[in-house]
Amino acid sequence: MNKNILKDIIADQRSVFTDNKAYIRRDFPDALIKTKKIVAISGIRRSGKSTMLRQISASFPLFYYLNFEDERLLDFIARDFNTVFELCLTMYDDHGVFFFDEIQDISGWEKFASRLYADGYKIYITGSNAKLLSSELSTALTGRHLKYELYPFSFAEYLDFSGQGGKIRETTRQKAELAAYFDKYMEFGGFPEIIKTGGQDELRQLYQDILIKDLIVRFKIRDIKGFREFALFLISNCGSKISFNNLKTILGFKSTASVKNFAEHLESAYLNFFMSKFDYSIKKQIINDKKVYSIDTGLANAVAFKNSKNSGHLLENAVYIELRRRGASPYYYMSKNGKETDFYCRESGLIQVAWILDESERTYMFTND
Repeated sequence: MNKNILKDIIADQRSVFTDNKAYIRRDFPDALIKTKKIVAISGIRRSGKSTMLRQISASFPLFYYLNFEDERLLDFIARDFNTVFELCLTMYDDHGVFFFDEIQDISGWEKFASRLYADGYKIYITGSNAKLLSSELSTALTGRHLKYELYPFSFAEYLDFSGQGGKIRETTRQKAELAAYFDKYMEFGGFPEIIKTGGQDELRQLYQDILIKDLIVRFKIRDIKGFREFALFLISNCGSKISFNNLKTILGFKSTASVKNFAEHLESAYLNFFMSKFDYSIKKQIINDKKVYSIDTGLANAVAFKNSKNSGHLLENAVYIELRRRGASPYYYMSKNGKETDFYCRESGLIQVAWILDESERTYMFTND
């Protein structure tokens, strides 16, 4: 790339990134600041990864920043990394810390990051595709990186964003107010920028952007119609059990392998997740039906084809995402007599989700085999 263009991009982006505009603080472990390893932050598009980088950058007096989603970097190739490095040193002296946004689409980025790391630089990278980041990190940066997954706002973060965080609610009126905020959170979800507008049209556009930019284009998907129908079916059935074999028949795919590939693509972009049935046999975990969830209840409400609110499954969806946000690895659980419990986590045991839990369900949870 032309060196002068790169110089302009670096200066422009630095000015925007260091702007002191207000933003909601995200919760993340101190290890992301203290570690000497390369920090990789991954998450769905518009979940707030750049904002988190800005928050982390406040811990460093000096740093470099480059966002690779800038359309001026469409012609950027591997050998341009060294030009960026030279320009940063020339323009701003040696700061010791690099922040790279959405770097995963640039071929050879992991080798450049590895070289910087070996030279003693501290590096933060973000990406919207878990599969691409993890494969490259594990190949080139084994043992030298720390991965962190960022999700849309939790309900606690949503309350903070709405100016309602940290309040003690004791009266009936105060509890009703909290319930109203929760209903709104469930309806519109936790994408930071979209919360400001409350518009489902924006959520629908975000969904289309993810399908096209992060999936269809990136993975060169040819059966676009089939892929769109598959994605719509999944987001319309949050909290339901699915079988890849059955979906092959229902949606008219030629092979179960195609269904599995599409499912992996959707999960890699954090659009959907697939939860296994708990079993001590890994083989049985693989072959048993999965339960499917969406990254965000607001996205599901905006996009899904449905005849009712399906509030029970959406609440279950919200709990699943919260469990993942807290670092758990949830399964669904079936007892020997065929009774299902929504979640089993090694960290916390059985969890049943319901708007109102009757006594028979409560008792069952504590006697489940």
